[in-house]
Amino acid sequence: IRKMREPFAAVDTWHTSFTLTNKPDHHLFFGPTGDVLMPDEYPIFGKESTSMSRIRQHFKTAADAGMCTWFVPQAFHWGAYRTKEKYDKFRYPTELEMRSMVLLAMNLGTGGYCFYSYNPIFQTQEKFDPGSSMQFWPQVCNVAKMLRELEAFFFTDDVKTLKCRNNGKNLTEAKLY
Repeated sequence: IRKMREPFAAVDTWHTSFTLTNKPDHHLFFGPTGDVLMPDEYPIFGKESTSMSRIRQHFKTAADAGMCTWFVPQAFHWGAYRTKEKYDKFRYPTELEMRSMVLLAMNLGTGGYCFYSYNPIFQTQEKFDPGSSMQFWPQVCNVAKMLRELEAFFFTDDVKTLKCRNNGKNLTEAKLY
């Protein structure tokens, strides 16, 4: 992969290359193949899947290795890809869950976002769940709009970590921008 990337970098120093991986353990091996590492962890499967902990693991691993990261949040229904399984075994991430994903990545220092994936929203998901794009797409757009409104805070050092009191089992963290 590096051998494919290096000629582009030599000719065009402004030709940024991105490396995606959904395995935090691969960051050290695949990270150097691009200028920006893009963790693509998609945690929402079925009713039971609500944890964002693997997203945290990706950013911790990348930060420990000193890598620049952009986050690839989940904006699709897994049933669009796992077509041999029943579509309703899976579910859409809620707008709140998508917001949680991108804000967690922001708190962990991401330098940008690239939502994945648009074509299943309008093609595959529509095939299995007609009319779903009319409901799901505006939620994705709301999350992107929120990010746009917060973009001034992405590259600021003026951030204070807040102490959170958590009465539940889930990890809670917050930052004041």
